Amino acid sequence: MVSTDAVLRAARELFGLSVVNVQPLPGERDRNFRLFGPDGAQFVLKVVHPAEDPEISEMQARLLRHLHERDIPAQTVVSPLEGRDPVMRLDRSSTTACMVRCVTYLAGERLADVEVTATRLRAVGRFLARLDLALSDFVEPRADRPFLWDVKRADQLRPLVEHVRDPIRRERVTSILDMFADDVRPRLRSVRSQVIQNDANPQNVLVETDAPDRISGVIDYGDTVHAPVAQEVAVAIAYQSLGGSRPFRAAVEIARGFHEVMPLDEGEIALIPALVATRLAVTTVITAWRSTLHPDNSTYIMRNDAVIGGNLAAVSALYSRAGRQQFADAVLGAEPQDRG
Repeated sequence: MVSTDAVLRAARELFGLSVVNVQPLPGERDRNFRLFGPDGAQFVLKVVHPAEDPEISEMQARLLRHLHERDIPAQTVVSPLEGRDPVMRLDRSSTTACMVRCVTYLAGERLADVEVTATRLRAVGRFLARLDLALSDFVEPRADRPFLWDVKRADQLRPLVEHVRDPIRRERVTSILDMFADDVRPRLRSVRSQVIQNDANPQNVLVETDAPDRISGVIDYGDTVHAPVAQEVAVAIAYQSLGGSRPFRAAVEIARGFHEVMPLDEGEIALIPALVATRLAVTTVITAWRSTLHPDNSTYIMRNDAVIGGNLAAVSALYSRAGRQQFADAVLGAEPQDRG
């Protein structure tokens, strides 16, 4: 636990901020707090999990600065009073020390809290393409690291599949991981790779309050990796509903929006359905495992479980031979999509 007094002390002593109110924010590993200043300014203070490599925290700060230089809406890093990201103890008697970072608060409504429309999904794709174009010249060796949430490393999760309790889900996950190893992984070497955000889920994508069809930004770059560009699109699709009467709509709209700004080649488009399926398998395994390890935080860890479970059941249609062709034709404009 991190007390309010500790947060106020960190804001004052480490960043020189005057704070009148503190609001805890959800998080899986880190402890996040929204800070309100007397002049109306707002910040997010992050107490980083002790296990995180300081180099990764520094990479994220460097990435945010890079995005600002490219005019991409992003949180601004608040410089500490002394040097690099400071370290604090959770309380004055604790022996546990954690890094502390602070960024400005990025305003907007979460995509998870607004109605999902084709226009909005297309806007998500466009924004992610702008983001990845801005990151295309961001050189960062630390982004190519072993990381559980990196789809291109999905094989590493096989020992954790046993944590998926439902036998039907477990069977689906195993089948998808087999498909990834046999068909997808060999093709990843032939497509573009760069640093990507890698976590455009509806809680991280913000829309403008007064113009809800416009994306105001993306938050949380903790999952940033060096990976195929197609993976960025696939991750965003995996968190949208793929069931119902038009199961491909979300997938097509996000991919189309991305393609309009940062064109995808045929090889990349062909990989996206399988990468969507792989991301669903990755999410299923990791959340099952982590909810077992951290039952006190299982509600947050499993917050997307209903959508992920439904998508896992429906995704085989998307990466079937016919589904892949239908998806590719639609992304390239051969099949009109409704705007509802």
